[in-house]
Amino acid sequence: MVNANIAGAHPLGNSEGVLDLANIFHALFEHYTHYKSPMITNLFYALRTVVGLGFAACLTDAAYSACYQPHLKCFLNYDRGDFQKHPDVLGILANHVANMIFLAARNFQMNHCRASYQEFINNINDLLKNVIVTELGKGKEARKILSMLQHKEERNLSCFHP
Repeated sequence: MVNANIAGAHPLGNSEGVLDLANIFHALFEHYTHYKSPMITNLFYALRTVVGLGFAACLTDAAYSACYQPHLKCFLNYDRGDFQKHPDVLGILANHVANMIFLAARNFQMNHCRASYQEFINNINDLLKNVIVTELGKGKEARKILSMLQHKEERNLSCFHP
């Protein structure tokens, strides 16, 4: 489990949401470290897609890019987030992924990137609606995070006209 000291306060988002999301990822990573599954390929694909889309979003703003890069650097240093190869840093990877998601979500919302944000949300859905998340007792927290991200999108992008 990731504690508040590891997750820290998130400067641009909801620190409770970051902690909740980090805890979900930690539990998911821990599960897949102990139990091998063919589903891991899909998990890595969705995880890396979310991180990549998040970085693309943050590149549009120098401040967000600067905040995102240390998290991305850690993710890349551990074989693009391959927690199976690095079981000793599950909490660290979970924290960095959670922070990248919240940074990117805020940047997407500020810059009104509706189509890209929807792809980002779809991949987060793939990660958080994983049956293992529910089996690990994290379904409620996952729904809360998804709702938080989706409601922010609707509220912040409601004035966007394609």
